[in-house]
Formats: sequence, structure tokens, C-alpha cells
Amino acid sequence: MKHARLVIILTIALLAGFAVFFVLSLFTVKDVICEYSVYGIADFEDVENILSDYEGRNVFLVNTEEITARINGETIFNVEGVEKEYPSTIRVKLSSRQERFAVETVGGYYILDEVFAVSEIRADKKNSADELDNILLTFTGMQAPELVLKKRADYENDPALKLIKGVIDGIESPRDHIISIDVEKKEENNFYVTVSFREGVVAEIRTANDLTAEKAEKTFERYFALSDWDKLSGKILCFNREGVGVVAQYEP
Repeated sequence: MKHARLVIILTIALLAGFAVFFVLSLFTVKDVICEYSVYGIADFEDVENILSDYEGRNVFLVNTEEITARINGETIFNVEGVEKEYPSTIRVKLSSRQERFAVETVGGYYILDEVFAVSEIRADKKNSADELDNILLTFTGMQAPELVLKKRADYENDPALKLIKGVIDGIESPRDHIISIDVEKKEENNFYVTVSFREGVVAEIRTANDLTAEKAEKTFERYFALSDWDKLSGKILCFNREGVGVVAQYEP
């Protein structure tokens, strides 16, 4: 009887072990499917390296928020969604943002998207999708932001990039209108932003770090109100006039 009970216990333990092994095997990540919606030419190696870390893990233990954070933080792509498809698949939907900026470096240009992620270093500043120039960013009287290939620049804490984003956030398709933006540090906590438009007119936003959104709005309102002739030359000066508020005046 003792031997029979032992055989029964061992059999049950063996069957339980097989059951556990089967369940673990069934719910082990075997496929990571990536769907891309990209703008222009893109390199997916960095994404694939991240996703390979999750192959072979138990699908229940995979943290989809972790995948999102890693891809958003370590690559130039944006995660649209991460889903678990039981029993053994992870599906990731990605998009790439549009190229928008260029910053000169030794032997070429850093190419950045609209959230200042550096996609590549290129010999020229042309956009890979339409061959038109990206917006050239320059920095006067100050150190240029630190840019690292395949990383997003810290635009929230970098004063120059934060200003650039604040200035163009209110304009649709800025690359259609702007060829360059210069951020000049006049003195501590006083920055001028100069926007050069494709037709030829230039806008100078003074003390742009104060009332940035309002000054940008007034500047672009004045620009779009100009006649085609006036857009060919001249200057728009935007500043805060005491007792009046923000004004943007055109000087031929």
C-alpha cells in the first residue's frame, strides 16, 4: 500500500510538473510582431534589439508600459500601442515623427524630428521624404544643445530648444514657411529668436523667453497678413510695448 501511494504521489507530481511546463511553454513569448507607420527612411535595429529582450519571457510577466517607455526613451520612434495576444504574442505599433530640423556638426548635419530626436547625421540638411531642406537651427552667444545620435534631446530643460518649440508650436507645417531659426542669448535670461522665412522676410522676437506663445502668435499673424511682395524682404519686429502689450510690426 505504501508503494502504491508513493507511485500515485509521484505520478501526480509528474503530471503536475508536465502541466506547469506546458502552461509555461504555452504562455512564453514566441512572437513579437511590430507594425510600423513611418515617414521617410527609417532604421529599426534599435527597436528590434529592445523587443528581442522580451522573447522567451512569460507573457503574463511582460510589462507593456516598460516596453513603451524603453522604445520612446531609447529610440527615435513613438509607440502607438503595445498589446498582448495570448497565448504567446506581443504586438507593437510604432510610428515615426517627421524630420523637421538640422543642426550643423563636423562634416554634416544632425537631423532632428519635431520632438528633437536625432535620427541620423547627414551630409546635407535635406529632408529624406521630399528632398526639401529641414529648418536649420543655429545658436548665437551660447553653447549649442547636446545632441546624441538616436536619442531625444532634452528640450524641456534646454532653454534654446524649449524656445524653438514654443515659437513654432502654433504654426502648422513650419517647414513650409521657415528656412532657419537662430536663438541668440543677449544676456542672462534674455533670448532673441530670429526666424527666417522662405520668401525672404525675417522676424525677430525679442525677449522671446517672456510671453513666448503670445509673441509667436503675433509674429506669425503679421507674417501671414503680409502681401506676397512684402514677404520678399523686410523685417518683422515683435516685442512687448509698455502700456500696449505684445506688438509685431513690419519694417520694409
